[in-house]
Amino acid sequence: MQDRYKEGFVPGPADTFDSFQERVELIKKVLSSPELFLKTAGIPYETVNQISPYFFSITTKKGLPFWFGAMTLICDYERQKIPILELPKKTRGLSLTTEDLIAHERVHFLRSAFNEPRFEELLAYKTSRSKWRKYLGPLFQSPWESYLCIALFIPPIFIWPAILITVSFITAILLRLTINQHILKKALKNLSTYYTNSEEVILLLTDNEILKIAHSQYATLPKTSPRWLLIKHIALPV
Repeated sequence: MQDRYKEGFVPGPADTFDSFQERVELIKKVLSSPELFLKTAGIPYETVNQISPYFFSITTKKGLPFWFGAMTLICDYERQKIPILELPKKTRGLSLTTEDLIAHERVHFLRSAFNEPRFEELLAYKTSRSKWRKYLGPLFQSPWESYLCIALFIPPIFIWPAILITVSFITAILLRLTINQHILKKALKNLSTYYTNSEEVILLLTDNEILKIAHSQYATLPKTSPRWLLIKHIALPV
């Protein structure tokens, strides 16, 4: 299990040992030749860059929206979820390097079998070296929210209904971010009383588990869970 973790594979909440092994073997098989996989899956691409044996990025002719630094695409392939990193052709943002983007997207890669959106962006932005990006970066939980935010600025900004809707939306997502950051901070603080690598351990938890830990309610995972076994192996007691 630790070897798989070092390779970049993490069992999801619904994984059994068999289903996790099946997913790892499929990903290794298809990503050993990224170009062939992309063509078979019908995913358009312009360039492919191998980052590690099972971690690669692509660029596309269409490119990413201008406000996206990068994006992890989850491709359903043979009943499994295959993560693919799409990078822009040129690095975007002040002091935002390719290494920063890869560190961020690696969190999405690790959690590709989770489907736990509440805290995932917050966890991914924890990799940032910028304090303001760590806090404000995860403003949106999903791509459609960022598209909606951009769309709200398209109508004439001096029309009062448009102003009201825009202000209400931004206020709501800022409030949500503040609440989620507070919960995550409490969960990390509680975890840190037991583990020296709390930020690593929390990457393997679901949204509900993070909420419970924040309120000092420690849920136990089934002993037959591969995720429980991995947490047991990587957690470093205080």
